[in-house]
Amino acid sequence: WGSLGASRYHMRWFQQHLPDDGSVAVHRFHMDLVGLSICGPKSRDVLAALVDTDVSNAAFRFMDFREMDVAGAPCMVNRITYSGDLGYELWMKPAAQRRVYLAIKQAGAEHGIVDFGMRALLSMRLEKNFPTWFAELRPIYGPYEGAMDRFVKLQKPDFIGRAAAVAERDAGPKLRRVSLIIDAGTADVLGDEPIWARVGDTDHGTIGAPHGYGAPRFDLKGQEVPKPDPSRDGDWRVVGWVTSGGYAHYVQQSMAQGYVPAPLAETGEAGMFEVEIMGERRAARIALEPPFDPEGERMRM
Repeated sequence: WGSLGASRYHMRWFQQHLPDDGSVAVHRFHMDLVGLSICGPKSRDVLAALVDTDVSNAAFRFMDFREMDVAGAPCMVNRITYSGDLGYELWMKPAAQRRVYLAIKQAGAEHGIVDFGMRALLSMRLEKNFPTWFAELRPIYGPYEGAMDRFVKLQKPDFIGRAAAVAERDAGPKLRRVSLIIDAGTADVLGDEPIWARVGDTDHGTIGAPHGYGAPRFDLKGQEVPKPDPSRDGDWRVVGWVTSGGYAHYVQQSMAQGYVPAPLAETGEAGMFEVEIMGERRAARIALEPPFDPEGERMRM
């Protein structure tokens, strides 16, 4: 199992490649397992109060995955979090979720623990330049395009997708996922907004709109913004499209992720990019490092 949506990708592949004689079967956990996330500087203290296992930094390292009883309930615990801070994901049977949740709230009360949901988590992941399924991570993008190549170990023995990854590495990706900090007004991006770049006549191999080239754009009053050529304005050209974004509350900046031609992906200078939000182009720059904890120390502390 994994991301609820991504598990469907995996199952399609398995179903296409399973033996026809029925000798092998694959079960998708789906809702047979449910999860809770504990994150923040005090999350280790909260977890430690609920388990008999040593969860110190030395004994339970970043990215470790173990089975342990949490508040007496069998759980699978992963030391990872989408928030970019110290944290853990806990997976359990649905019947145990309420008990574990209440135990977490009780153990965390002295630390001022509060509930949070996916909107908060998706805001925090923007500050870490973390991608998300169905937006930045789709089957149409390769690992080098998605800036996930650090997780691909080509020195390992042959594995599914290795040949494709080698080909992408050798040829070089045509596009690249980037994070953008936007000087936004009263609105943040949602997805599919055009990314403009000041490239003059240089052809970097622009990326077509995900919903059809020349898709309509609207101003704050809901009126369509007419343009004879919606992809060009003097030295500015539409070079890519936003995949997701929103307001990053901790760093207090409007942020987005999207894909641009690979030659432009390492351009961190100001005045080079704009993102069009509801018909208004706003200055933007590529965040070459995550605005929050760029060294990733807090996840590993």
